[in-house]
Amino acid sequence: MVAFRLSSERYAIELQAVERVVRAVALTPLPGAPRAIRGVFSLQGRIVPVGDLRLRLGLPEREVAIEDQIVIACSPSRVLGY
Repeated sequence: MVAFRLSSERYAIELQAVERVVRAVALTPLPGAPRAIRGVFSLQGRIVPVGDLRLRLGLPEREVAIEDQIVIACSPSRVLGY
């Protein structure tokens, strides 16, 4: 498991689903994308969409901080950062 904290809550994701964890970067917004998608970024030439896990979990929004990280998770059909 990879454990992480959002606000004061702790969450975890199965290690098999995690490709890597990277530092937070500036995201490029996607016009017309669902609100839960914050934007995309390039990870070694691959475009990775980044979802807003705080929004999906009903937590208050906040700006990205320099110490934040993005968990890159994989499923058989897609790659998504949170």
